[in-house]
Amino acid sequence: MKILITGIPGTGKTTIGNYLALAKGYEHLDIEEALKGHDTTGSEIIQNFIDSPSENKVITWGFIPEIDDNGVKKFLDLGYKMIWFDGNRNAARKAFLKRGDVPVEALDNQMVKIEKYNLEKFKPIHINTFSNDGVFLEKEIIIETIWEYTSDEENSLKFKIQEFLGKEITQFALKGKGAVSNAYYIETTDGKKYVVKQERIDKEFQPQNDLVVEAKVAQQLHGLNLSIPIPNVIFISENPKMYGYEYVEGDLMRGIWDSLSENEKIDICRKLGHFHAEIGKKFTKEMAKVIGIKIDMSADLHSEVSTDYNRLVLDMNVPENLKILAKEAKLIFNRTRDNLVFQFLHNDSHHENIIIKDKMIAGIIDFGNAEYGEIAKEFSRYIRDYPEYFQHIISTYEEASGNKLSYKRLVSNALISGFIDIAEDYSKGGENRKRAEKAIATYRKLLS
Repeated sequence: MKILITGIPGTGKTTIGNYLALAKGYEHLDIEEALKGHDTTGSEIIQNFIDSPSENKVITWGFIPEIDDNGVKKFLDLGYKMIWFDGNRNAARKAFLKRGDVPVEALDNQMVKIEKYNLEKFKPIHINTFSNDGVFLEKEIIIETIWEYTSDEENSLKFKIQEFLGKEITQFALKGKGAVSNAYYIETTDGKKYVVKQERIDKEFQPQNDLVVEAKVAQQLHGLNLSIPIPNVIFISENPKMYGYEYVEGDLMRGIWDSLSENEKIDICRKLGHFHAEIGKKFTKEMAKVIGIKIDMSADLHSEVSTDYNRLVLDMNVPENLKILAKEAKLIFNRTRDNLVFQFLHNDSHHENIIIKDKMIAGIIDFGNAEYGEIAKEFSRYIRDYPEYFQHIISTYEEASGNKLSYKRLVSNALISGFIDIAEDYSKGGENRKRAEKAIATYRKLLS
């Protein structure tokens, strides 16, 4: 289990973190201690802790409201359950000041921020670490309370998954928390490894495909024996909505890309181009209808992309050179409507859904946005993420599919689709603005 313990000063966060490490075998990271001599939560110590394969981890952090919100969200997205320690404020104040390492003014300022803070946006579990008379509770009592609040739901889910798999689970860990679903890493008694995706009750938006449809898409693709493996779906559940598939060994392409040689990068791009041609031929429109994915035969921009475009070209905070470039791209996109190609699309194929092992593609995952539509959508993220290499994907796709694509339509679609990200980066200033300016210069060159 992954736990993030936060709370008001003096409630025993570090004490309980240390106890979990010593008595329960948890790996413990105290953020304040880790950041001594470091500038950001991206320090090497914290990243090493995040990357550790340990199943049981506890982080303790007296974070600063508002200022550290992104850091808290990052840990929650990684599957940590947030515990908020509170209780007798006078007792907590005395315990904190007894340490003598923080001025009274700093403590008071922190408490004022906490009182005004909207803590509930993180939906923490609240635990009182003091008795009614202001005495700090026994460590085991606090630990038992943590177990009581965090274990019931997880154990119930674990039992259901165990029934679907038909064998006992030996490892069960929340691998990641997405906007729509949670992903769990599982090992069983026979040494097999799986990933289970479960739809969140409190999902942040309605995806294009629910998990059942996504699972059926992956199942269909796996059965087509493609040149790039699609994980084998083991079970699909309607209630609760979830599915399990065989775990793919390897690293996300995003993390491994810079370590690859030039020839290895080109080879991967060529294989991706062949893959997209292959699914276009083998996954038919009729299959799409049967499974129930969206069929979009329109040559227009996605409605959300179009809405963002119309808003941003009128926004005074967006740099004029970016607006001019986006308008040029829109004209190009509208002029290149001849001989369009429609086929099955992964529709979210990018470096976080592609797994690399031994410098080769080991699998492609996540078909939540899959649809039957215009091919320009498929290559948008490749162009944005790898502007120096996407041509290898396109040329191989054309060769394998027999379809001739409009290069400028593909690039203009990528720019308009990423318009909002470039504008937001520019508005943040600093390194983000430099990244935005680099993207503008790159698109200018690609469209010239």
